[in-house]
Amino acid sequence: MYRSARQGGAALFEQKPEIAKHLSGKKQDVRINPGFVMPEVLRFWSRLAIAALTLCLLGLCFEPELNRWWNLPAPGKLGVDYLGENFAGSCLAEACLVSLPASYHQQSAWPLLVFLHGSGERGNEPEDFRHHAEFLLQSLDGYSAVVVLPQCRPQHGWSANDVHRFMVAACQEYNINPQRVYLTGYSMGGYGTWETAAAYPDSIAAIVPVAGGCNAGDAVDLTNIPTWAFHGNKDDVVRVENSTRLVDAIREAGGSPKVTLYPLEKHGILKKVFSTPELWDWLFQQKLQPFPQ
Repeated sequence: MYRSARQGGAALFEQKPEIAKHLSGKKQDVRINPGFVMPEVLRFWSRLAIAALTLCLLGLCFEPELNRWWNLPAPGKLGVDYLGENFAGSCLAEACLVSLPASYHQQSAWPLLVFLHGSGERGNEPEDFRHHAEFLLQSLDGYSAVVVLPQCRPQHGWSANDVHRFMVAACQEYNINPQRVYLTGYSMGGYGTWETAAAYPDSIAAIVPVAGGCNAGDAVDLTNIPTWAFHGNKDDVVRVENSTRLVDAIREAGGSPKVTLYPLEKHGILKKVFSTPELWDWLFQQKLQPFPQ
């Protein structure tokens, strides 16, 4: 019986050789079909996917720099520049809005118009007062100039020294005619306009202060600067006397400033002022004489 069992087992192994191989514990060669090749289409799309993923990762790493480059001013485009970066500790935020004429590269020297916003637009984000820039540019239709709108930092007011330094930097950065530098501002910016002109009367060709004011003692320094001031008679934020008192003092000192008072208007007169067609005719006719040092 024992012998027949052994014979039966041997017969089983002879009939099922794979069982013997498994039980023997010897490793068997496993070969992959070498004939498989990735189709060219799949290879193309895999490479494209890797390239796209690489670009996405680079975009995430350099997103601030890319956004900054994309938003820089260009001829015919309102953009963001960073002139304030050079004035750490000043009233100026790093970024400012800048508009270049569409034919900027066709002329070597352009007029410069600087606008100072009111207290409500203080911050570190120039988009907060883009609406002022867009309306100003719309109002300037037919006139060509480099238009720059700096931003005042939070908890600060416009400093005459800082505004002047900013204007000098703008003249150095862009193609500007230094005899045709103009300054305008609204509310807090109106104060900044008056004060900067009084501190640097030889650097500004003309000013347009809107709903602002200044110390009447500075009137003597403003006598030779072409000025057109605007104010609402019913202004309940900055009283109209802040403008009329100063205009009277300048006239008494020998100057001849223009002033427009709106009998029924309160503080929000900026759009009405910028919509005055003869304002821009008058402004861009003004030039510094003699050439500033």
